[in-house]
Amino acid sequence: MLTNNTYKLVELLLLFVAIPIILAFPFYLLVKVLIVLLAIIYCLWIAKKFYLFTKKELYKINHHQYWKMIGLYFLLITISTSIFVWKTMPENLFIVLKKAPLFWLGLILFYSIFSVYPQEILYRLFFFKRYQSITSNTTLFIIMNILVFPLAHLFFHNWFVLFITLIGGILFSISFYKSKSLMVTFIEHALYGSWLFTIGMGEMLGFPMPSF
Repeated sequence: MLTNNTYKLVELLLLFVAIPIILAFPFYLLVKVLIVLLAIIYCLWIAKKFYLFTKKELYKINHHQYWKMIGLYFLLITISTSIFVWKTMPENLFIVLKKAPLFWLGLILFYSIFSVYPQEILYRLFFFKRYQSITSNTTLFIIMNILVFPLAHLFFHNWFVLFITLIGGILFSISFYKSKSLMVTFIEHALYGSWLFTIGMGEMLGFPMPSF
């Protein structure tokens, strides 16, 4: 019989490694949707059964001092990506914001609410609450959390997306570990992702783009 931590490790490998890899292969979309739905239902059941987190944890912000660090990261990201887009594809600089501002606003809101927030619930709040007991080595656990995040984006079949999400995984994993706040990492994730779309890197990162 599997021990509790062994069961959790197998569960982690299935949910956060095997399923993302499977979804990266080409097969019927309906089957992929069914797999994702079953995984979500299972995670919800586990969260409820073991009382992994409270409703308050879904919206509370308990580390106001962390905003300074997020602000510094955001400043570095805005400077580096602005230079990158300006030097490599200047025609894309703020292209969606300039040519389709309503589309830009709608996508930013949709992306933040229906993509970023669920991702942070699953990959930060659920993951940390459910699997942190697997190892007493905090560094190892954070590395595990960092590495599974790019796997969720394998279906894009885009190495640049994997690189960016690896960087994101590093930032968001450390942020959640330090702040213990879902909302902190949600806002951070939404802020960085929205900026990359705004500056003109949306097409590179798999964002839906309007026809100009």
